[in-house]
Amino acid sequence: MDPYDYVDLVADTVTGNYLDHGVRVNSVFTSYRLFGSSFSQRFGDLAGRSFSPIENLTFVLIPVGATQRETVTVPFLHIFTGNSFSDKDS
Repeated sequence: MDPYDYVDLVADTVTGNYLDHGVRVNSVFTSYRLFGSSFSQRFGDLAGRSFSPIENLTFVLIPVGATQRETVTVPFLHIFTGNSFSDKDS
């Protein structure tokens, strides 16, 4: 499936927070939230769906500077937000 078509599918069938299709498409990748006085970024619906039926995403791509297609499988880590960090070494 074409990547943008897949993003459209997720925006149409999973993302339900916004009426505008363009805003739903953006939230497939990421969005921001305000909780009390705390501002944070959240995973988009492509990677952060609750109770996702998928275990991984497989992409076929051509890396920058390459001429051959490559298949990359990215495991789906359910709502993993990691540890807090304050610099690149953390």
